[in-house]
Amino acid sequence: MTGVTRTIALLAAAGCAGCSGKSDATLAATDAAIVSSDGADVTCGRNATPFVLPVSARTPNDEFTATLTASEPPKFGMGDNAWTLRIDGADGKPAAGLVFNVVPWMTEHKHGAVKTVIVTEVGDGVYEAKPINVNMPGIWDIRVEFPGGDGGTPLRAVFSFCSSAR
Repeated sequence: MTGVTRTIALLAAAGCAGCSGKSDATLAATDAAIVSSDGADVTCGRNATPFVLPVSARTPNDEFTATLTASEPPKFGMGDNAWTLRIDGADGKPAAGLVFNVVPWMTEHKHGAVKTVIVTEVGDGVYEAKPINVNMPGIWDIRVEFPGGDGGTPLRAVFSFCSSAR
């Protein structure tokens, strides 16, 4: 197998393994992600939102809009991620003084993350959320959950991003 053929084979394996539900030793070993011309990680296919900031997610009835304005590291991937979120209310103005949760969830595997995300208000509707830890490649829904008005079902804005090795 030539060097070029081996590289193509590794990238193809990484693209298939990232969302297969199996261990992804190939992706972790090569530290490769498949990136489209717009800079989006498409290791999971086109099933996730491109990680190009800023990006927003809304609750179903537009009660809140969560806008991801900054991320450290700048590329979403396995390990700890720290996010800066701006939360706007239904009136489009920054929503200060909120208490909400950020919950990483891998829908395909029906599990969450091993670390609890701590949300800290910075001021004027801006919040820091960390660590957003994802421990395997694939599509992760990062749920921003606001308490429901009746204390029941949370209002949820969801970011769906592909995680790969950095």
